[in-house]
Parts: sequence; C-alpha cells; structure tokens
Amino acid sequence: MEKNNLVSKVGEKYGILYFISNYLESKIGSLEEIKSKLKHG
Repeated sequence: MEKNNLVSKVGEKYGILYFISNYLESKIGSLEEIKSKLKHG
C-alpha cells in the first residue's frame, strides 16, 4: 500500500505507524462515489 501511495509510514521496525497518505485523502471522495455506485449497481 505504501508503494502505491495509499499510506505513509512514520517510525522504524517495531514502532512503525501507518497513516492514510495525503494523496489518498485528497481522492477519498472519488473512492466513496465509486463504492456507492457499485453498491447500488
């Protein structure tokens, strides 16, 4: 997921935390729209 710019990580090894990337956050509306269309398909 990090490779595809969906999450970003902070820390190393045992203490790594993952967060939604800025890219995914900016596109989340489009993702919700697609999800809604698939659900009502």
